[in-house]
Amino acid sequence: FSNPTIPSSSTSTTSEEPLLQSETNSESQPETLENEEPTQSNENEPNQERVHPMTTRSQVGIFKPNSKYNEFHTYFSSKHSLPRALVSTLLEDKEPSSFKEAYEDENWRKAMQEEYDALIRNNTWKLVPKKEAKHIVGCKWVFKIKRKADGSLERYKVRLVAKGYSKKEGIDYTETFSPVVKPTTIRTVLTISISHKWKIHQLDIQNAFLYGSIKEEVYMAQPPGFQNHSFPNHVCKLERALYGLKQAPRAWFA
Repeated sequence: FSNPTIPSSSTSTTSEEPLLQSETNSESQPETLENEEPTQSNENEPNQERVHPMTTRSQVGIFKPNSKYNEFHTYFSSKHSLPRALVSTLLEDKEPSSFKEAYEDENWRKAMQEEYDALIRNNTWKLVPKKEAKHIVGCKWVFKIKRKADGSLERYKVRLVAKGYSKKEGIDYTETFSPVVKPTTIRTVLTISISHKWKIHQLDIQNAFLYGSIKEEVYMAQPPGFQNHSFPNHVCKLERALYGLKQAPRAWFA
């Protein structure tokens, strides 16, 4: 007898062949990609430089000046060497970086005392108990050396500045807008005066911001080094605008 044919086995064999072939192709594809050699660029080709129509400062050798020399001003209009007063002043005098450093110098102590006396004469504040203060802002001394045109020392300038950045809107201040003169207006006035050959005068108001009154209740700590020994725990309730306050320019204008 001959063996009977089993059609199911042949059918399964033919149906599995495409699956095996697809699996073989999928496995062989990565091998083909891995065996491919990367294309090498021609070394003889010239390097292509980046071309841009705009010329930057670095391309022509222009760099931003160092900011540490911003405070040095040289007035020089002759072929001679720098004025001796300027050179000696730059080498000897320097502005203190802290209150402790300034307090050790007699010149700065005298300048701070003069500034403090001006604040007291102008009734800038009155001392109140700390419990009355809603929010207390700090203060610090700012030191600056003023020089003449030839670079020699003019005076030691000191300002007591409130730390306005710690103030809270709605408590320590409300409106801060202050109108100022536009540069166009100043140039127009100068042009008219020159055309009519008028003399131009200018003036500097010392402690200008102290002449402005403030409406808000602002409490400030006592100045470093000048605490009242009778009321060491009291704070200053400001009656006048002080440098550093956000509403100081508006109070000066009003």
